[in-house]
Amino acid sequence: MVTWGGNGKAYEIDADKLRLWRDSVADAERRAEEARRSHIDAVQRTLDLEGGDVSGEAKLPMAVRKEMAGTILAEARAMRERGQLVDAKTVQAEFERVFQYLASQLQGLADHLQRECDLPAVAAALIHERTLEWQGELARKLMKSDDERHGTNPAAVHRGSD
Repeated sequence: MVTWGGNGKAYEIDADKLRLWRDSVADAERRAEEARRSHIDAVQRTLDLEGGDVSGEAKLPMAVRKEMAGTILAEARAMRERGQLVDAKTVQAEFERVFQYLASQLQGLADHLQRECDLPAVAAALIHERTLEWQGELARKLMKSDDERHGTNPAAVHRGSD
């Protein structure tokens, strides 16, 4: 703007300066878009190097992903109401029952191997010991994955119960 207007006086505008200003704004927007694209390309290259890929749902806009998640949640609720889904606590209780049965059966493994398979006591004891080690490893792995899922610390739970 060259001169300000006032009462009865018109504004005087320099069209060349206005055009330069508009061009500078457009250039700034273009540079910002190019920077955004180069950032996305860099992230994509990093994912490619790491074996990852941004595809499928990740490329969709956030609003569409939220709508999809809502639809999936509503579908899961409907399936639960129809009895087509099993509650996670029920599954966990059944797994615990199976693992308790296996643990009780494994306690008598050495005697069973000696009696039914005619194995020497030393061989049966070694097999029984190794089986109990595997059982302990499985229990630790299951507890670790459960703790990671729920964010609990088993050491703190045991200390609290002493």
